[in-house]
Amino acid sequence: MKKRIILLSVFLCSIITASAQNKIGILPKISTKFKISDAWKGSAKIDAKQIFFQNPYDDGESEIQFERIDLESVFSRAQGPLSGFGIGYAIRYNGDNFSHRFIQQYSLSKKLTDLEISHRIRIDETIEQDKATKYRLRYRIGLTQALDESDKFFFAFNNEYLGSLQDKKGDLEIRAVAALGYNISEKDQFEIGVDYRAEKLVTKTEHELWLAIGWAHNF
Repeated sequence: MKKRIILLSVFLCSIITASAQNKIGILPKISTKFKISDAWKGSAKIDAKQIFFQNPYDDGESEIQFERIDLESVFSRAQGPLSGFGIGYAIRYNGDNFSHRFIQQYSLSKKLTDLEISHRIRIDETIEQDKATKYRLRYRIGLTQALDESDKFFFAFNNEYLGSLQDKKGDLEIRAVAALGYNISEKDQFEIGVDYRAEKLVTKTEHELWLAIGWAHNF
């Protein structure tokens, strides 16, 4: 398993460095899940992007830059005929201004012994000053595999496809994340891995590679 992750990282790095449009950086994230009532549950996360390498970048500016910070909350039905449906809100700050995102989604997961499979379909609308509203349709599949009998270590992988529409122009994005995780306790998890994104596939493809580091606490 470790050899596969190393090979995947080398392959992605080769793609990134060979591309004319690319970014490499770090993506730290803190997330949590909590119970609101028997019928409702919630989740929240905060993450940020810090760029360490980009090609090309504006003359006179450092290629090491802060890109953005996001704060997101989603509230979902936990039981009943609408179980799995949720609504949410996210706010983003990119160093100059704020954008607001409204979220509607449906998610489900199924556990097969030590393998968990999850699916999520999401629609969101992003509002930003002086820009047309951006609409996105997203589908994500995720796999989580325990790596030992004690369920302390695990491997997580997810693949997401995003279609977008803004100012009557469509585009496509693909994401893939592979990470190793450790269950610190029943409520706390730590993950570290590689987050690869191919953006603007219809217009002008841009590649991004992030070192993803995450800590999760469940109440």
